[in-house]
Amino acid sequence: MTKTAVKAVGVVGAGRMGTPIIGHLARKGFATRACDLDAARAGAVKKLGAQWAASPEALAIECDAILVCVGFDRECRSFSRKAGRCARRSRARSWPF
Repeated sequence: MTKTAVKAVGVVGAGRMGTPIIGHLARKGFATRACDLDAARAGAVKKLGAQWAASPEALAIECDAILVCVGFDRECRSFSRKAGRCARRSRARSWPF
């Protein structure tokens, strides 16, 4: 198995679980990007040193790894369907929390 360095990390969900993770990743020097259904969370994400992504699809294209931090199964399934459509262009691996 080939090891690949993870440099850019995407986080889907900037709520109770995602926001602290975004902050930890940014402080540790990862190029961190995040998106959420609630665009009002963009300001908090940017204050943590991360970039706001337009969509989960953008994360799938821009990131080496994606953490899915959503509260409901339906949100996780929705992300999986959307990300699956652009998987051919993606270099990301995804780990749901």
